[in-house]
Amino acid sequence: MTFVMELQYDRHQNEEFLLNYIRDHCALKTSLKLHTFGRRFDGCRYWSPDDDRACKFFKWLDTSPCTCGAATTLIVFAKFRQLEHEVEVANEELKQARAMGEAALEREQAAK
Repeated sequence: MTFVMELQYDRHQNEEFLLNYIRDHCALKTSLKLHTFGRRFDGCRYWSPDDDRACKFFKWLDTSPCTCGAATTLIVFAKFRQLEHEVEVANEELKQARAMGEAALEREQAAK
């Protein structure tokens, strides 16, 4: 009986060590991909698609995907595209305003 209890205690210590390691070296992230949108996962905080030096640790936090994430994905992507368009329009307006300001300065200098 004591051997089983010691084994369970050691297993508990190992799980605790692993959880602490994950907390120290992993980052809690949220998927933004179409089919897994909104799902939370632990992954290496140093991971980058172009970097082979980072570990490849990855673990979903939920056991099955929630259908809510899939339902809101298209709405979020549409809003994101709308915001991107608004940024493009604002940048174009800023470029035109700067060009008008430069032209006004040139006319002012030519008038002197």
